[in-house]
Amino acid sequence: AQGRMYPRRFRTSSRLMALPALVLSAFLVVAANAQTLYTATARAYISQSEVVGRLYVVDPDTAGARLVGPLRLKDGRYIGVNGLAVHPRTGALYGITAGATPGLRPSLVTIEPKTAEAPLIGPSGHSASDINFDADGHLFIWLTDLGQIGTVDLKSGAATPLGSTLIPDATGGGLAINQKGAAYIATTTAV
Repeated sequence: AQGRMYPRRFRTSSRLMALPALVLSAFLVVAANAQTLYTATARAYISQSEVVGRLYVVDPDTAGARLVGPLRLKDGRYIGVNGLAVHPRTGALYGITAGATPGLRPSLVTIEPKTAEAPLIGPSGHSASDINFDADGHLFIWLTDLGQIGTVDLKSGAATPLGSTLIPDATGGGLAINQKGAAYIATTTAV
């Protein structure tokens, strides 16, 4: 049922959030404070010395991209990320790893925007395709292994599912949250 809306409401932070599925482009991220636009690439893992993902800064006027560098953990392992999000209050850049690096389960990282170094926060406990903050600084995640939205603990990286979205057979996709706190999910492979 492509293009159909599947509304679902979740109680989070004592308010209701509607979750209609919409078609969105959700991998470019704008830093709230500096108005910097970031994007990242990810590819399949080949070997320990091969770059898996790269961080770029995008010029919104020309759509030209400038390479910041390969995404890597502090221990030197290269990673790819599925989603990026900028904290609305601190301006910190976060990413959710794609699970392409052997020995690294899908995890939350912070990303240094000048070097692309990605300090590991911790495993999410779930496969995910995107993350996004609400205006209050709560991090949400689209859990592809469950087809559900969840919240992420910024200290541990652990994701907590919020319940069914009623979107059938959804796997990947993007997640956006507007200023009023409504979450929008653009899914892939939905029936």
